[in-house]
Amino acid sequence: MDDLFPEDLSSARARAKARAEQQRATHARLREHEADFTPRPVVRAILEWYLANVLRVAGLANGQRYLYLTGGSVATRPSSVLRILDACAGAGVWASEVRRLFMLLGVDVHITAIELREEEAPHLRRHADRVVIGDWRAFVESCKRDGTRFDLVVGNPPFALARAPEISRTECDVDASMPVMLADIASLVILYNSQQAWTKTSRGYEVRRRFPPAYAVDVPGSINHRSGVNPENDKRYAADKIPYSACLWLGAPAGPHVGLTPTGMIEPIDGRSWREDLRPGAEPDEWLAANGIPTVEGVVEHIAAA
Repeated sequence: MDDLFPEDLSSARARAKARAEQQRATHARLREHEADFTPRPVVRAILEWYLANVLRVAGLANGQRYLYLTGGSVATRPSSVLRILDACAGAGVWASEVRRLFMLLGVDVHITAIELREEEAPHLRRHADRVVIGDWRAFVESCKRDGTRFDLVVGNPPFALARAPEISRTECDVDASMPVMLADIASLVILYNSQQAWTKTSRGYEVRRRFPPAYAVDVPGSINHRSGVNPENDKRYAADKIPYSACLWLGAPAGPHVGLTPTGMIEPIDGRSWREDLRPGAEPDEWLAANGIPTVEGVVEHIAAA
């Protein structure tokens, strides 16, 4: 059989080999950066829950908008455009869902995405007005220096980045954790993480103990945060069995941190809610348009590590 179409068979084998090598390289890089991806239905459900149960949009006579808590406290400063930051943005699924949701509410947004991996830039510039490739800590420090502030931060950061850095075996720097640092430059911070991010080590526990979120919504069921086949064992990635939550912290511009942590829960979502060729945020333009996801032509820039 090999002799009938030797060139075609040889080309097919070469393509298959190259594809497998590319998959292994991609897998290794994603694991290096602890990069998992939030399914689009989960992102949408979390944002809709917060806008239905915790946050409201209000407008002034001059056309400016702001967000306030359901209890009545103003959460963001009035502005003609809400400034959003997608932290550890991946391919931009959070940015795209934020834009879609606020578009439906008639609110203009300007979205900045910060992401370490250069290869995500082509996806991100469709969803964010400004794309920054580089270290998130360096970006936050640059925002502090030039006075840049955001109304809302969203994202699904790797566990290691969300937790507090270690100072010694018995101490960690909570002030250098992602929730605390982002709250210095934003009014509202919503981060989606496994609950183990906060409970498994003292680096996470100390963050939640000393800087508790104002609200949290639990995500029930088993969710797939990786797609396709694991090249290490040729088996499909299984759904996560650990519980996840999306916590909201109030930043300095929003006023005193309430720290009450009222909780809620979204409806269960099927873990197999996305296919290998529809990685959240990296979907084809045609799919985004057909599903009502707006896109932009964002500008890409780089920032060096601190």
